[in-house]
Amino acid sequence: MTSTLTPHTSRATFAIGSELTARRVVDRLTESFLEGLAAIAAFERSDGRWDVSVHFAEAPDQTSIRELVGIAAGGDVAQAITFDTVEAKDWVKAALEELVRSGPDDSSCMANMIARASRPTSSASRSRRRWRSAPATTAHARLPAAAR
Repeated sequence: MTSTLTPHTSRATFAIGSELTARRVVDRLTESFLEGLAAIAAFERSDGRWDVSVHFAEAPDQTSIRELVGIAAGGDVAQAITFDTVEAKDWVKAALEELVRSGPDDSSCMANMIARASRPTSSASRSRRRWRSAPATTAHARLPAAAR
């Protein structure tokens, strides 16, 4: 059986007040990285604010990230960025254990499993979604050689 263990990653997270600003930040960060070294996602919260998460293959230069976000969203947002590490985890195993632990009568756990399984897997399917209709907008990028 193939291992589904994902390596640990570095993460930057912050909140933004508007969709337009979230778009600017995601665009700025996407343009600043080469493919494969970062994954960028923006999620709309129930209160209308946007959460932005950036997962890095290697620990990022925090000052550079704050500068890029500051250009697109302002200094207050840039200073509020939280940097942390997401530990290595076998996400498939964890999801299956959660399903077994909750039992067949836990509809919320089952609904989550169905929702995860029903997400489109091809990039063509994801690219057809509009920004507003997608629960998350993700862009994959790499740091330029000069920034490594």
